Amino acid sequence: KFFRRSIFAYLGAAAYREASAITVVSPFLQNSLQRRARSPEHISVVPNVVDPVYHFQEKPADDSLQFAVVAQWKPPKNIELIVGALQQIASESSRKMVLHIVGNGELLKPILENRDRFSFSIVHHGFLAKPQIAEILHRTDFFLHCSTIETFSLVVAEALSMGVPVVASNVGALPQLI
Repeated sequence: KFFRRSIFAYLGAAAYREASAITVVSPFLQNSLQRRARSPEHISVVPNVVDPVYHFQEKPADDSLQFAVVAQWKPPKNIELIVGALQQIASESSRKMVLHIVGNGELLKPILENRDRFSFSIVHHGFLAKPQIAEILHRTDFFLHCSTIETFSLVVAEALSMGVPVVASNVGALPQLI
């Protein structure tokens, strides 16, 4: 869609055609750019590197189900879908459930304003540094990631590197990553 919108789209497409080499962070993005590049063989994939703060640790014992989401909460992220799915699960479960939301953005306002209407707890942490995010993931049973497009998700890679099961949208590079 980006390449159909503006003068920047035209210039971006021209840059890809003229580039002698292009480096991307996922096979999905590599495939997406192949028709735009002068020579698809010149597109290299260099995966993002996960910070060492994200390492596996045994999860502390807890009877509740802990979920975590981390994002800049603006489109294409979809916190409404996550909250709706958790509400359905919570209404059928006897276990206490907690959703830890890390990050800020326009999509959070209606969720946070109505958090007392849900059958599970919501803890909004706002923006956090990597060590604090790692601590939340360490206590998490499931990491949830819902987006309509994702070329590569570093936070999904970070959760996976900590041994946290990930439930994510079946879009972009996410299936390859998981």
